[in-house]
Amino acid sequence: MLTGAIVSLASAELSRAQALAASVAKLTDREPMLMYYRKVSEGRLLSIVVPTGYPASVMDVAAAMSIADVGVVATGHELDWRDGELISAVDASPAQLGLVASANGAADGIIRKSGLRLKAIDEGELARALLEGAMNITSRDEGYVYVDRAFNLTSSPP
Repeated sequence: MLTGAIVSLASAELSRAQALAASVAKLTDREPMLMYYRKVSEGRLLSIVVPTGYPASVMDVAAAMSIADVGVVATGHELDWRDGELISAVDASPAQLGLVASANGAADGIIRKSGLRLKAIDEGELARALLEGAMNITSRDEGYVYVDRAFNLTSSPP
């Protein structure tokens, strides 16, 4: 049986989130959210969920963060209201670890002063942080499972 960690990675710029997720794991599914997977050790899997509906709808982000062991916001050089909304979503989530990955440490000072439980890192450190974090995350007692598809089966008479 596989165990592992679920990372939810959101960004105001979907292409930024996709590029960072792809630098860590392989894209396996595109609906209803982008799903990336990487086997980090025997029996241990890192899953990265990238919500695609933001900023049109914050509901995709809320759903992704609600199942996250690690919540990540990827930001650009200057933070705006969308970054603030995503940072708030990670901080309010049940994630055991919250990260803000920015280019050239753009978010360091703001996150440090904010009093939020998040840690600011450089984008270049994200892969290492996620892979190390995946090995240290302990699963929640609630036994969360992300179900990405469901359908009814019927049997025809013999």
